[in-house]
Amino acid sequence: MAETLVFISNPSGEFIKEIEKVLSSHESISIKSSTEKMSSLSEFFAEKKPTVLILGPGWNPEDSLNFASDFSIKFPFISIIMVVKSLNTDLLKQSIKSGIKDILELPLKVDSFLASLETASRYSSGILKVIDKTPATDLKPDQRGQIITVFSTKGGVGKTSMSCTISVSLSLKGKKVLLISTDPASNLDEVLNTKLSSSPKAVNKVNNLFAMNINPVVAAEEYKE
Repeated sequence: MAETLVFISNPSGEFIKEIEKVLSSHESISIKSSTEKMSSLSEFFAEKKPTVLILGPGWNPEDSLNFASDFSIKFPFISIIMVVKSLNTDLLKQSIKSGIKDILELPLKVDSFLASLETASRYSSGILKVIDKTPATDLKPDQRGQIITVFSTKGGVGKTSMSCTISVSLSLKGKKVLLISTDPASNLDEVLNTKLSSSPKAVNKVNNLFAMNINPVVAAEEYKE
């Protein structure tokens, strides 16, 4: 696993010690933790930028979901793993909408936890690489913007999630970003919590980010005309 900074948030220290014990033999993993309220952690995240955030089972699941919704917008390059005492279908659906990368149920299985952590770490590292490759200087008026294409012939592999994460991250760096979906079955509206159309629209709560849906068949016909 690549160099990974894991931050564990839980109101009691017992769960934190359990995770620290599991990860103690992995030299590439650094661990930070806190038992303070989740709302007080933003300052740390802005300075240290952990790769993965683990929300422990001691928090109320609804509070964790609400926190994750705001957190994933402010820090889209940090993957969230949520651990709960009991998992059900409704909670799983809500976690996906909240930007959580994985949700695990107690008791934790070490192999499954490590696999989840590695996947989350790779995801965050990939997003940061894309962001770092984007020029930091402002483009001149006569220059075209950089185009990033996320494409896969298979559905359900994370195209929308990755596209949104990259777009929000770049917009937070001051870039003016237009996110376009050409997927007829796109749920971009739901992910961004913004009603979209075939024209660019400002995304709620994210400055510099605009989004739109394009029907590829209709667009192709219009192009021919």
